[in-house]
Amino acid sequence: MPQTFRHIAVLLYATLFYTVFLSGLSWLVGGTITLFHLPLSFLFSCLFFGKETGRHVREIASALIIIIVSIGLSALIYDYSADGQWYHMPAAYALSHGWNPVYESHNPIIADVHTANLWIDHYCKGIETMAATIVAVTGNVESGKAVNLIMLTATFLLLCDFLSSDFPLKSKRKILFYAFVLALSPIVACELFTFYIDWVTYYSVVWLFIILYRLNRKPNHRLLYLLFMTIFIGGSTKLNITFWMGYFVFFFLIFLWVKKKRALLKRTLLTAN
Repeated sequence: MPQTFRHIAVLLYATLFYTVFLSGLSWLVGGTITLFHLPLSFLFSCLFFGKETGRHVREIASALIIIIVSIGLSALIYDYSADGQWYHMPAAYALSHGWNPVYESHNPIIADVHTANLWIDHYCKGIETMAATIVAVTGNVESGKAVNLIMLTATFLLLCDFLSSDFPLKSKRKILFYAFVLALSPIVACELFTFYIDWVTYYSVVWLFIILYRLNRKPNHRLLYLLFMTIFIGGSTKLNITFWMGYFVFFFLIFLWVKKKRALLKRTLLTAN
């Protein structure tokens, strides 16, 4: 079961990564976010991470159900937050309605939020991009908050796998309890149904810690790919997250140097850059 949890977690996490990655490629060639970006992102996630075990069909179906339920719940709950309504939600709306932030301003799409112009045009847009790919499918801007629920579920499942596989916890109740407490931190709980993005810092560190811990124990190309995705998601959301991840990766590289794991050091350094 823990291994299944890990596979579902990675499928969800990779789907969110590909929404930003594919959207960025579209913008560079002059395109915009369409209703196909989210399905394609899920497809890419399944192609790269969905065949690790013989139960991959069940795991893919579970990940898809989680995404659909998260979208449905988020669409029903109103975002009450100040900054969420001020510039996070408008940014997601503009991105989902044809704004290309590489070559254009959002003003032609949202002309009545001039006080938020600076933030919408120049702030990092990783989470807003994920949300926009959802909004492009549903047509409901509130549904974009599903990103929070998807990330919460992915992190919870990853923690369940980590606590059961890498720590001597045998009690399922303890594993579920500790994973739940660690996944649903106070900041996550407060921002779960809003467009706030502060929770991304916490989750980026959690994923980074687990990935680096496992890289040291049993390095493989999938962990390096997850490391790249974590840095990509964090850096596209907030610039200060890049600092924190760089801080931890720097000391991990020093650790590898001291332990004379030069091959892993080079691979990690190449991935992080």
